[in-house]
Amino acid sequence: MSEELGRLFLEAAKAELRRRHQRFRALLTMVNEEELNWRPVDVCNSLANLAAHFTGNLGERYLKTIDGQPFQRNRDAEFDPALRLTPQEALEMIDRQFAAALDVLERLPPERLTERAPLPTGEAPLVDFILQTLVHYGEHVGQAIYLVKLQQQKPMTLPT
Repeated sequence: MSEELGRLFLEAAKAELRRRHQRFRALLTMVNEEELNWRPVDVCNSLANLAAHFTGNLGERYLKTIDGQPFQRNRDAEFDPALRLTPQEALEMIDRQFAAALDVLERLPPERLTERAPLPTGEAPLVDFILQTLVHYGEHVGQAIYLVKLQQQKPMTLPT
């Protein structure tokens, strides 16, 4: 991958990570504590679970895997049905972790994008690893939109 293409990819990745953060953040500001912790059925996640999952996934993938920082993750706790957060706690968690992930991308040299990183399905170049995380986050933001619409049953406007 050329250095120029690598720089363009990293700029696009940072912009997309910011969009995912802003859209999820906007959803968290629309709900109260009860709505944040609500699950439509037992096998679904709450918005609080999704906030915890974003925090764990961003830490594991960006801080630990890409940047080599120590990071302890308890993935099972992210999806615990008993997890309860306040909207303020959820906002603080995601703001801190998205900022940390963006910092990793800001400092990532384009030449590292061809390095291999572990994925649940094997290994992939960092460029693919980053792309897969962005797609994953888009899926979870979509889940969050659906949860808010189910509860509030009104049109909403989100950052694009």
